[in-house]
Amino acid sequence: MFRWPMLAALIPLLAAPAFAQPPGHDPDWPCIQRKVPELQPAAVWSGPAIDAVLATWDQDPEVRGLVEELASRRIPLQDAQERVTQFAQSLDEAEREARLTAVFAGLFRTLDAERKQVIAGIERYGRKQKDLAEAIRRETVALETLEEKPDADRQVIAEKTDQIIWSTRIFDERRASLSFVCEVPTLIEQRFFTLARALQAGLSG
Repeated sequence: MFRWPMLAALIPLLAAPAFAQPPGHDPDWPCIQRKVPELQPAAVWSGPAIDAVLATWDQDPEVRGLVEELASRRIPLQDAQERVTQFAQSLDEAEREARLTAVFAGLFRTLDAERKQVIAGIERYGRKQKDLAEAIRRETVALETLEEKPDADRQVIAEKTDQIIWSTRIFDERRASLSFVCEVPTLIEQRFFTLARALQAGLSG
């Protein structure tokens, strides 16, 4: 017997878009979360301008080391906040503003670059999903056409059915993984905003 009933159960998935998108989203963006291309420092920072500091922040070894520590998601966010507080309290009033601004600039530069890399990877992943979904749809149409032929080879149909089921399983597993990956830019953004507020609070001593 043909295994068409098994394949028919997959048609709703194959007929659906490769990934759901709210209205107004970039058509190549596979995440439900809204795509925000870059972090917005002005949303959380009212201290000194950072434009000039963006090119020099890493010249201070202590600042560079602290930024690396704060940016690492291996370190719990609460511990990172405590490190900001400790660093701010260790500074003389005369140097506090300049060095905390340097930390903020470094944190922005580091997390923004990391986040952009993640977003680019998600976009590549999403395009592959769209391509795979389209390939499955084409194979399904071809199989339907083949099955309609009175002299169709049942063995060939069985093999093509297995291939479509396997490809669909891969698609579904990748879609589940993508749901997790799509959270990463938001997690980076939340970390940046939380630590930026801690640095902003440190300016007042």
